[in-house]
Amino acid sequence: MVVQPSFSATSFRLKARKEMAEAVSRNVPTEPSEATVAVIDNFEMFDQLGMTHGGKVAQVLTRGGLMSSEILQVQAESATQATLSVLTAEGAPSERLDAFLKGTALDFLESTQVQVEKLAQIGIKTVNHSQSLSAAKPATFLFNLALEYGQDGTERSLTDTGRFLCRALGLPESADWDNEVALQQLLLDRTQSIYNEDKDVVAARVGFDSKLSELKESGLAYFVAAGNDAKVLKDLQRLGLKVADSLVHGLNSVPAAVVVGALDDKGTADTSDDELASFSVQHPEVDFVAPGTGIDLGMGTLEAGTSFATPMVALRYEQARRREPSKSPEGLLGELAAGCDWPVQGSLVPVVRP
Repeated sequence: MVVQPSFSATSFRLKARKEMAEAVSRNVPTEPSEATVAVIDNFEMFDQLGMTHGGKVAQVLTRGGLMSSEILQVQAESATQATLSVLTAEGAPSERLDAFLKGTALDFLESTQVQVEKLAQIGIKTVNHSQSLSAAKPATFLFNLALEYGQDGTERSLTDTGRFLCRALGLPESADWDNEVALQQLLLDRTQSIYNEDKDVVAARVGFDSKLSELKESGLAYFVAAGNDAKVLKDLQRLGLKVADSLVHGLNSVPAAVVVGALDDKGTADTSDDELASFSVQHPEVDFVAPGTGIDLGMGTLEAGTSFATPMVALRYEQARRREPSKSPEGLLGELAAGCDWPVQGSLVPVVRP
C-alpha cells in the first residue's frame, strides 16, 4: 500500500497571501496623483500589435475624452506561484486539486479587494476592472492540459496533468472517450462546488461585496465586466455536460459592483436590431449593457468583449461624477440608468451608448 505524503493546504495558502501582498504593494502607488480613474487589468502581456489588454481598455477611456494622466494603470494579480505549485507538490491528488481550485478563487478575490481598498486611499473614484474569474476558467484550463494529440490530431493520450486529474477524481487513467467525458464532468462539478460552496470562498466573496458597499458609501464606484463565457456554457451543454449557468458567473460580479454586459449592434446605425452579444454572460447582477462588438481603438484595431463595454459605462459615470462631484455613487448610477435607452433583445437592463 502506497502512503501519500501529508499535504498542508494551509501552508500553501499562507505563502500565496504573502506573495500576493508583495505584488499588490508593488503595483498600487501609495501617493495620490491627478488620476481619478483606475484600470485594473493585464499590462504585461503584449499581443502581435504590441498592445496589452489593459492598454486597450484604457484606450476606450482616452478615446472617450479622458486624458492619459487621469487614468491610473494597475497590474491585476491572478493565481500566485504558490497556488500554481500545488499541482506539482507532494500529497494526495484530491487534496491538491481542491487546494488549487480554492487557491485560484481566493487569490483573485483577496488581491482585488486589497487593490480597490488601496486605490480608494489615494483618491481614486472610479475603478474599471475588465476581468472576471468564473469556475469555468480553471476547469477549462486544467482540462485543456489533460490531453495531448498525435500528429494526425485524432489519437489522444493523457498528459501528466491528465493522469493527476484522473487520480484526484477517482477515474481510471485512460484517454478513451467515455473517460474523457467523465473527467470533464467531474472537473466541472468539483470546480463549481468549490467556487460556489466552499466556506472560505463564500466568506471572501461576501467580504469583498461588503467592502465595495463600504467604499461606495465613501464615494468609489467599481465597474466590472460580466464576462465572455456565455458561448462556453452553451457549448458544454450541447455536449451533454450538466452545468449550471452559475459556472460562468464571475466571482467579482457581486451586488455592490456595477456589472456590465455587452450588446451586439450588428455594425449598423439602426439601434432596433441591437441585441445582447452571444458571448455576454447573463449574470443576475448585471446592471448595464453597452456596445461590445466592433469597438474601434484606432489604427484599424477593432475589439469585442464585455471588457470593452465596461469602460464605456465607467466613462459615462466618471463624466457625470465630475459634473456633480457632491452626488453619491448611488445617485449618479440612478441618474445614469434613468437616462439610458430601453433594453435590447435578450437583456432586461439599461443600455449605455457612447
